[in-house]
Amino acid sequence: MERDPDFFGALDVEGDDHFILSIKDNDTGKLACAGIRGTKKCYIDGVPSDVGYLSSLRVDNEYRNTIVLGRFFQFYHSYWQNEPKFYIASVFNDNLKGRQTLTSGKGDYLFLKI
Repeated sequence: MERDPDFFGALDVEGDDHFILSIKDNDTGKLACAGIRGTKKCYIDGVPSDVGYLSSLRVDNEYRNTIVLGRFFQFYHSYWQNEPKFYIASVFNDNLKGRQTLTSGKGDYLFLKI
């Protein structure tokens, strides 16, 4: 994942409390999946609340249509005790495979297409 000119400086626009997760294939040492989770205080119905933002999700072509993305979200859910009530994620319109995967209802995650 590249974010020029400053990877960490670019995170500031996505909220606070960033966590960068990568999953490596133990057999090959190859990076299989990576993504960034951030949170930001927002007002929901007039109440300050944490909202999560998932960004820069990447799955290597070799690991698509495998369980790696499910493992990625499984770790996310197990790691945080006080999850935000909901997450926001954006997917480019021309990323049909990404949109289909995240809105399929498979796995332990649910994204709604808006």
